[in-house]
Amino acid sequence: MKRLADPKRAATRSLLAFFGLAFAWSWALWITAAVLGARQGSLVGNALLYAGTPGPLIAALALLYLRGTPAERRDFYRRIYEVERVSPRWLLATLLIYPGLTAAAVGLDWMAGGPLPDTTVLSQRLHDPQLLLATTGFAFLLGPLPEEPGWRGYALDRLQLLGSALTASLWLGFLWALWHLPLFFIPGSYHHDLGFATLAFWLFVLTAIAGSVIITWIYGHNERSVFGAILFHATLNFTRDALHLSDRSELARTALLVLFATIVVVRCRPGTLGDCRRSGSPGRPGAAGRRRPGDPGRSAPAQGETYCFSLCVFPATRDRLPPLPPTCPIAPQRPGRASFPRAPQHR
Repeated sequence: MKRLADPKRAATRSLLAFFGLAFAWSWALWITAAVLGARQGSLVGNALLYAGTPGPLIAALALLYLRGTPAERRDFYRRIYEVERVSPRWLLATLLIYPGLTAAAVGLDWMAGGPLPDTTVLSQRLHDPQLLLATTGFAFLLGPLPEEPGWRGYALDRLQLLGSALTASLWLGFLWALWHLPLFFIPGSYHHDLGFATLAFWLFVLTAIAGSVIITWIYGHNERSVFGAILFHATLNFTRDALHLSDRSELARTALLVLFATIVVVRCRPGTLGDCRRSGSPGRPGAAGRRRPGDPGRSAPAQGETYCFSLCVFPATRDRLPPLPPTCPIAPQRPGRASFPRAPQHR
């Protein structure tokens, strides 16, 4: 048991360093903007706001190059640029989940006598291809690209070393929401318009937590693809910016998102969120989510899963870990593309 504690202690140290660096970088710049009263849209406001956005990415890269191995760095980059990790079925689901929930929320509100959303921004984008391209690019650049390589590319696997995928997702979602806190005090920002401690503020927090569970579900079914996480995050940002919903529609959308995340947890193993009980679209597990022979199906991560995460996140711990089980429960199956090292076969 003492030998198993090594990767967990290493994960804890890495996580404390990562979140400390990410929060320190972003909050230092954003709090400065809030104290100065710099508005988003002004030269100083934009400089401070945009410079603070890549805090998670900067923290991840700093730790990977200061403490990580070449294998860890290769794995980090490959999970970002290897788009083929996300299967066509999951690609479609990733693009449609949040817009679909938005459409359902608007429909429910409309049937209850509520107004339809303001589609002015969406109409302008659809009628101007250059504007659509620019806003789509910003939807990726101002959030998903500088954030997800840190949240999902660095922190998620290490959090799963310390508990189940569900627990890791809930904690990561809470910290993700907390990281945005100074933005609520920068005039002109999207978050400032929501207001601090308002209903919209709490809906934002719930969206981050429920969205984190859904992203982990996508991540676990697509060979730990950070690209999939980036795509879902960008779709969420684009949908929120393009459609201005009523308060009741916003409430309904958040409720539906939480309901969807709950269904994911009920149907899939909380340990990995990658072993769904029934096939479907996209419920059929991907390469990382199929049940392995002999897997007892426990809700907590099996020991073999912990070893696989350890070898992926901390390859140097291979010699300090007990022998792996015959199969690695969450290892991808495609030859030559496994992100987790294959477990040795015992004879």
